[in-house]
Amino acid sequence: MAPLSLEGAETLRHASTSTSGMLTPNIKSKTVVTFPPGDPVNPRHRPVWRKWTIITSITLIGLTVSTEVGVWGLSLYVLRLAFRPMSLAPLSEYHGWTALYILPYGTFLLFLLGMALVDDLGGFLVLRFLSRLCASPTIANFSGTIADL
Repeated sequence: MAPLSLEGAETLRHASTSTSGMLTPNIKSKTVVTFPPGDPVNPRHRPVWRKWTIITSITLIGLTVSTEVGVWGLSLYVLRLAFRPMSLAPLSEYHGWTALYILPYGTFLLFLLGMALVDDLGGFLVLRFLSRLCASPTIANFSGTIADL
């Protein structure tokens, strides 16, 4: 393969925003990773079957979940963080900060562990919903705690 070309780097160096309003990268330094000839760590020296195995496995990961289900998982996360604090955050006035930091955040960590160990998407979405349900009062009380200090 040909060496890495940095011809477009100069045009990106002074870019700020495009016409769509999205930020474009600002390249300040040119770093090129090089390997000595015959280096076994160089990914270009791997066998073709290994390269295609890596490419195939990475490609198949993206095909396992539809876009709708991916958006549903993110929506559950945001909805729980939006609505649950309204019901549990006022409890800090009665029970104090400690109870609303330690207990919900501890259960959040347990549900997070479950998310790491679950094998199917349905279980993952349920555990994600429950984990954010437990973490939301903690997140909602941060600003009140700082204001009280």
